[in-house]
Amino acid sequence: MDSHRPTDDKASVIDVKEWAKEAFEYSKTHVYPTIEKNKMPSEDYIQGCQDVAERQVVLGGHRLAHMLKSLNLKSPEKPKSYFERFGEYFGVSDELNEAYNYIMKQI
Repeated sequence: MDSHRPTDDKASVIDVKEWAKEAFEYSKTHVYPTIEKNKMPSEDYIQGCQDVAERQVVLGGHRLAHMLKSLNLKSPEKPKSYFERFGEYFGVSDELNEAYNYIMKQI
C-alpha cells in the first residue's frame, strides 16, 4: 500500500466536511459512472474500486494520526505495578514494592 501514500497536504486535512466532499467526488468519478443497472460489475470496475478503497483507508489512517497529533496529548505515565497500587491502597510502604522488584529480577 506504499503506492497509496498520501501527500502531506492531503493527509493534514482534518476537516470532516472536506472528507465528505472528497468521498462524494470519488463516488461520482470512480464508483457510479461505469456501473450498469442489473448487471454484475466488471473485474476492471472491481479493481478500480478496490484501489480507491485502499487509497482512502491509507489516507484515513494518516488523517487520524494528524488529528491525534493536533490534540497535543502527553504520553501516559508508566503503569504502576500491582504491588504499587496495593501499597497505595493499603498504605504499605515502599519496602514491599522493592521486595517485589527484587523477586521479579530473580525470575
